[in-house]
Amino acid sequence: MPGRTCYNDTSVADGTDDYEEFSFAYFLFCLFSLEMLELTIDMRDRKDVLKDIIAYNGNLDNLKKELSNYEWDVKEPILIVSRSDVSNTINKYIDNLISFKDLENWANIIEFRDDVDFESEQVKNAVIDMANPEINGALNDAKLKEIISALKE
Repeated sequence: MPGRTCYNDTSVADGTDDYEEFSFAYFLFCLFSLEMLELTIDMRDRKDVLKDIIAYNGNLDNLKKELSNYEWDVKEPILIVSRSDVSNTINKYIDNLISFKDLENWANIIEFRDDVDFESEQVKNAVIDMANPEINGALNDAKLKEIISALKE
């Protein structure tokens, strides 16, 4: 219905007060349009969301949900996970700022993403080890400290 404007009530802004012309479908169209506009305004850039995940800034469940607004496949990585990113996140666990499960979830989120690459194979392997302790052997404080030491070399 071109030339019409959505209002809070059931009137239309085309110079008439013909309420019957105003269809419920048009009302839903207006409502959907407003919701899409709000979604577009609130949606952060993919790179910003990835930065927060890699730095473990915020609630991982919320960040993962926010990241799900983007397609999985990308042509090339957007961000590189560095040695310091992995070390800093492990240190959050060692300092009791996050749980072991949080550390494992963090590693799982970034493990095989197309939009993330790793500074080195060593960094990639550290993330894979943390993401899969049941496969690669249980992790404990001593093992995590070894990973941090190895990443410094």
